[in-house]
Amino acid sequence: MSAGRTARVLHVMQNSVVDPGQRYLGSTKNVRCRTEYFQDRGIPYEELVTEPSPSRVFDAVRRTPFRDFSAVVFEHAHSPSALRWVRRVAPSATIVLSTNNAEFFHRVDILRAEGLSRKTPEYLSQLAKKSVRDVRCGRVADFILTLSEWEVANYWARLAPRARVRYTPWYLPSIYEQELPPPLAKRNQCVCLLSSIPNVLLVDAARNFGRAVEALGESHAEWHFLMTGERAQYDVATPERVQWTGFLDSPYGVLAESRAMALLSDFGYGFKTKILEAILTQTRVLLTDSQYHRLPDAIRFGCVPVSHERPRSFAEALDKSLEPLQVVGLNASLRARTFAVLDEVFRVATPTP
Repeated sequence: MSAGRTARVLHVMQNSVVDPGQRYLGSTKNVRCRTEYFQDRGIPYEELVTEPSPSRVFDAVRRTPFRDFSAVVFEHAHSPSALRWVRRVAPSATIVLSTNNAEFFHRVDILRAEGLSRKTPEYLSQLAKKSVRDVRCGRVADFILTLSEWEVANYWARLAPRARVRYTPWYLPSIYEQELPPPLAKRNQCVCLLSSIPNVLLVDAARNFGRAVEALGESHAEWHFLMTGERAQYDVATPERVQWTGFLDSPYGVLAESRAMALLSDFGYGFKTKILEAILTQTRVLLTDSQYHRLPDAIRFGCVPVSHERPRSFAEALDKSLEPLQVVGLNASLRARTFAVLDEVFRVATPTP
């Protein structure tokens, strides 16, 4: 696309994005950052919603006429064939690949979290397939967008020319930001946010949270500990001090009243959207050392590292959470950084303030 030309974008996404039951899923909120950008910049776009299998994505893309599109955004590396098809039938179109996480590292962590089980062959197959798709899609895409600065240098730069890789920090889109409650009186409460779609990484986080609370013994008696989601879905033993909330229509109410949110699993890559959401409600985020050190610099101020090697570190993190957390202009700053990168990708003149 030439400089200053307004793009018309085909936005390819999986069907979970338009499922009301998955509104607060991290991948849904990530996709809606691109939607907000197109709307803010006045870029015409069309959503192509499809099931996330390689064949379904390819079939949907192949049925789409490309003469009117100057750019195509693929959410996730589902189908290298679809990217190659666009390159063949619309060679002048800009192809953008938006990613959630480094699939190779992420899938290795799933194997580590699960351990040897009857699911091991399935997880090994997913590791191979998804890693290969990252490689093949990365070779075709003009730009690769990632939510993790760490993954730019340690993953994507090894799979594609570094000049194609862009770090776009995740921010909370306006349609969600407006749902954040006004500042509430904080309770001495720590919550472990799970998900509407259980997985072994969240099970590990739930187990570690239960162990950390149990290790407190009789200390911090004034604190309350919550676990969101349906207990039957996770099948995790937790001490009596941990109360299960059941499925919540929105996570923002419980975040706003809590002093801390705990995410105590070493496993998983990408960027967990709940981390920023917690900080935006002035809630401290308690993370394992490895997750803490892969965080963007801009949000570490709201996080406290917890070490599995030091059982007292969880209690110390709770004490740290008693200190007020001041958050000013963070989401707007992250949004501006991402929009500046997307302006470069789509070659759109930035509006004058």
